[in-house]
Amino acid sequence: MCYTYDRMNLVLDNSNFSYYLYGNGGQRVAKLTGSSITLGTGFATNALLDNYTLYPSEYLVVTQQGYTKYYYAGGNRIASKIGTGGFGKMQQLCTLEQNLTANANILFDNILQHAVNTTNPPTDEYPVDVCNGYNVATELLTEPLLDFYINSLSLNFTQSNLLQQFRQNLTGGTEAVYYFHSDHLGSASWITNNTGLPVQHLLYLPFGEHFVNEHSSGYDERFTFTGKERDAETGYYYHGARFNSSDIGWLSVDPMADKYPSISPYAYCAWNPVKLVDPDGRDGVKIINKQTRSITVAATYYVTSQPILGLPHTSYSSSEIESMNKNINNILNSQSYTYEIDGETYDVFFDLRFVDARESWEANEAAKKDPIGNTLSVLTEEIAKNLFPITDNGDDTESYVGGVTGNNKNIVMNSRLDNTRRRIHEIFHTLFFSNDDAESGIGNYVPGVDMPNQNDINMLLSNPQLPERVVEIE
Repeated sequence: MCYTYDRMNLVLDNSNFSYYLYGNGGQRVAKLTGSSITLGTGFATNALLDNYTLYPSEYLVVTQQGYTKYYYAGGNRIASKIGTGGFGKMQQLCTLEQNLTANANILFDNILQHAVNTTNPPTDEYPVDVCNGYNVATELLTEPLLDFYINSLSLNFTQSNLLQQFRQNLTGGTEAVYYFHSDHLGSASWITNNTGLPVQHLLYLPFGEHFVNEHSSGYDERFTFTGKERDAETGYYYHGARFNSSDIGWLSVDPMADKYPSISPYAYCAWNPVKLVDPDGRDGVKIINKQTRSITVAATYYVTSQPILGLPHTSYSSSEIESMNKNINNILNSQSYTYEIDGETYDVFFDLRFVDARESWEANEAAKKDPIGNTLSVLTEEIAKNLFPITDNGDDTESYVGGVTGNNKNIVMNSRLDNTRRRIHEIFHTLFFSNDDAESGIGNYVPGVDMPNQNDINMLLSNPQLPERVVEIE
């Protein structure tokens, strides 16, 4: 089948039509699919886009049938929860055969009259049309209040049924929970239900084509090979910056092609998909140079330099940012780290950049657009008590939190305890390193002065979550 593309927004063949929408960060936020219809004698083609998918975040997907909420451990998707209340259910309220307007007027008049007697809201703000019912003030339509209306108001069968549907559509309902059992690349191999029974079994050819896809139910997971979504309409995997075909590789040129002239700009994972992953079709953070026998760990940190609400100790100065660029790389690169690959010894280097991003929101936006971007900010214990709790150890001593890292991406340092060593500790967390409370090394808390040791480097570079790229091939 032959597809035509319009800058990643449009996919069209002889009978099907798909349209993709993107947010300002470049990630897909909606997908509309349907059939293409030729009118008249073939002079005009229109599309009926009657199947749509919404991606509010990486944790949630909403379809016609309902929603799927995803749960992660670090960067790994480990479970999904299926719920009702999708677009299709919402449309049902506006497409029932009975006279909705008349029933809705009586139904919502009853509800609003009861609300007037109890909470005295301004009734002229509330619609009475079921199709607009979702705009009714949320304080009137909490789940307990809806239950009260269903059980206590004098409603006929039709009205009660409408309200039951309205309650289900508004609050949703959980149908099932599924668990992912992934391989070293993050590809889902087995998917089980909440009783531990398998519902889907997947095996892959090297570049992601499904070799085995067995089902014991109607469940068919959309996120499969390396945890990426496989579009049913094309069979292509969506990686954020590019689409990947399991047959031919990338469908567009690598945005970072100028950095890697020795590799085809259409090559997926430098033709090594059994070992490597490419999370978004752009750059990596573990760069392997086989010609020089070196590995460079690269990342960028967008640093907040403007005080939050003008408060002291909530930003870094330009001299502090300059010091980070100089000292952190120097400290790490003076340790003479090495790593073994196929019996060969590689030297390990760090290329960490710290960029003055001014406001915290500017740092967040810059990090979203940078494939190896992270954020670095600082707060005080007084205004971030939830991040930096003080724990009583019960022996006349207390424990403090020097910094935290959210989603392996966003570092917040405790201004009172902030120093270079603790920043390096959190930086390692952004590189998917996790070995807290270790006896020695960067994960050590007491006395908490060790720099990363060789064992830490081995753990860091052997972690498949840390994206990897071969930039020189012999």
